Amino acid sequence: MQFTGLKDKNGKEVYDGDRVSLWLEEAFFSDTIVGEIDWSDSGSGWIVDFPDRGHSILISSLDIDYAQLEVIGNIYESKDLLDNGSDSRIIKK
Repeated sequence: MQFTGLKDKNGKEVYDGDRVSLWLEEAFFSDTIVGEIDWSDSGSGWIVDFPDRGHSILISSLDIDYAQLEVIGNIYESKDLLDNGSDSRIIKK
């Protein structure tokens, strides 16, 4: 796993393949959702990928402080974070 150069809100290093929770606010939606850290060749940067939502967010374009990211596991060790084969899910607070 490759280090992204970022740390989450708890000071934990963020790596490629890490599963992270992120507070996300959109026009009709605001909640904590789970995504996966990945590299985007087209965006030339690290992204949080939300496959079941149909989009990704380039981390450098996030309009938030990185401190809101929280590592909750990774794709290699946290298979239980997958929900019926989906790569992300919504966590209600």
